[in-house]
Amino acid sequence: MAKFRESGFAKVRRGITEHLRDGKIGPNEFTVYMLILLNADPSTGVWHGSAGLLAAWYSMSPRTCRDNLEKLEQKEYIKRFPVRGKHASYPILIHRFECSTGAVSGKRLNAIKSLSCDELVYDLCDDGAGESAGAGAGKYLEKKRSREKNKDLARDKREPDARHMIFRDALERYWRHTNASTTLPELPWDGREAKALDDLLSASPTLDAGAFLKMLNHRRLSEVNQVERCYVWLRKITDYAGGPLDRFGKPLGEKHATSGINRAQARTDANRAAAQAALERISLADGDADVAGFGT
Repeated sequence: MAKFRESGFAKVRRGITEHLRDGKIGPNEFTVYMLILLNADPSTGVWHGSAGLLAAWYSMSPRTCRDNLEKLEQKEYIKRFPVRGKHASYPILIHRFECSTGAVSGKRLNAIKSLSCDELVYDLCDDGAGESAGAGAGKYLEKKRSREKNKDLARDKREPDARHMIFRDALERYWRHTNASTTLPELPWDGREAKALDDLLSASPTLDAGAFLKMLNHRRLSEVNQVERCYVWLRKITDYAGGPLDRFGKPLGEKHATSGINRAQARTDANRAAAQAALERISLADGDADVAGFGT
């Protein structure tokens, strides 16, 4: 039968606070662990209860209690013997609980070696036998770090995309040609640009240098801020696959419902189209080494 103790004392090893500080046990796990320890039978180190009982008695979330009981058992702070198919209270053993009364007074419960509530194993307090409480927490963290390390190694082992340097070189030439007369003639480049380019290559595995150069040409002829950092627009470079865009993101020269195109605008569009065609002819003649006539 479950019992909640409201008087008396309980022995608590101060080392549990080191586990909390080192991250071996979380704040919610610590709370649930302490509630179980404070209510355990001081003569055995066993508490008969359940997640639902803890939640009802201490006004906690049943899911929080259930999840943290599972984590505590996984990290070997406790060992449970629930009855399958029933929601009643069941024995919960506290590993390394030091009994203060009864036949095993002065000994510590070895919950890990105990096979059932009827076959409890106790170790002498001064012989160092048995694993320390939370030994599984160290194993748990070690496995977690190992998984993260393996992920990092797998990430590092990935072959770099051969297009990266080719596309970056194209961007540098594009930038120098487009912004030669500005106060920022050299392409700004840091981790943000590099990541944006990596994202583009990852999302477009079949994108080749020729198509990329053509999209850069289209952007150069578009009504956009040409000195805007590449990382801002590089992920959207495919928007220019169909041709130059106006300031509204529409194909350049397209008539909008809200405003007509006057003759001056029509002449400007025709000039842009002619320049685009000339640049593309130059690009085809020179090959992919230069960015559509942007020069070296």
